[in-house]
Amino acid sequence: MAKSSFLSPLYLILNLLAYSVSGNRINPSDLAALHQIQDSLTDIPSAAAAPFFSTWDFSVVTDPCYSFAGVMCSSSRVSILTLGIDLSESPGLAGTLSPAIAYLAELTQLILFSGIVIGPIPPALAFLCNLQVISLTNNCLTGRIPPQIFSLLNLHTLDLSRNQLSGDISPATNQLKVLVLASKRLSGQIPRTLPA
Repeated sequence: MAKSSFLSPLYLILNLLAYSVSGNRINPSDLAALHQIQDSLTDIPSAAAAPFFSTWDFSVVTDPCYSFAGVMCSSSRVSILTLGIDLSESPGLAGTLSPAIAYLAELTQLILFSGIVIGPIPPALAFLCNLQVISLTNNCLTGRIPPQIFSLLNLHTLDLSRNQLSGDISPATNQLKVLVLASKRLSGQIPRTLPA
């Protein structure tokens, strides 16, 4: 009896070790992309809310798929990236959107909550062929909406409202069902392919 009770914990430890070295960790290119994304953004200090990036610790040997706030994975690849905290008392993030987001090859959802993120929307997002949702609302993004985004075949929700975007709206050639722009600086026709 003592022998089997000793083997159970040992078996569990060996299985956990095998799992941790078996390649079930985050893909290295996704890890590098997350590092660049964090380098391009910063938490706006707030006494009311914990910093969003407080769990993004690259010095600790943990898998970001299980330990980083806003990161969800499927088969060791980042599939959902939610940047910021959806709380009214949180001032959000500041900085720019890193083009490194495009290295998250299996990304299906990109969500950026309210903050002071400035600069353009990275055109490289158009390389993320699995993207279904892009929501970058209530920030200070500027420039044109990259027309290639409207060609993402799986994209069904695009919410770029409450930013400072300008220029034309490109015709959609995808499965876009929801388009939220709410900007006085945009021009052009709303794509006819959208449902009424």
